[in-house]
Amino acid sequence: SAENFYKRIASIYDIKLNNRADFEYDTGKYDSYGNRIYRLIPTVYILDSVANDFIPLKDADYFTKTELNYYMRNIRLLVQEIKKRVLLKEQSMENTMQSRRIR
Repeated sequence: SAENFYKRIASIYDIKLNNRADFEYDTGKYDSYGNRIYRLIPTVYILDSVANDFIPLKDADYFTKTELNYYMRNIRLLVQEIKKRVLLKEQSMENTMQSRRIR
């Protein structure tokens, strides 16, 4: 289901954030304060796995164009929602880190 998919992605995200040192790499660049910039390694999630969760099995060997459009739209909306939630989380973390620097 969509909720299970989101929970899996959120779980991977939380694991990476709670163990940043294990998942970060040095970009070789510096921020405006002279600090090295580290980024998390990308996570790849194969969309075939998503299809298993969102597209029901049926007896026919094919889906109509309308059915496929419906399923693909839902998957696209879910991915957009996840990206939005991740960006909000990252912005919140960045704001927290900046407020610590100011103190």
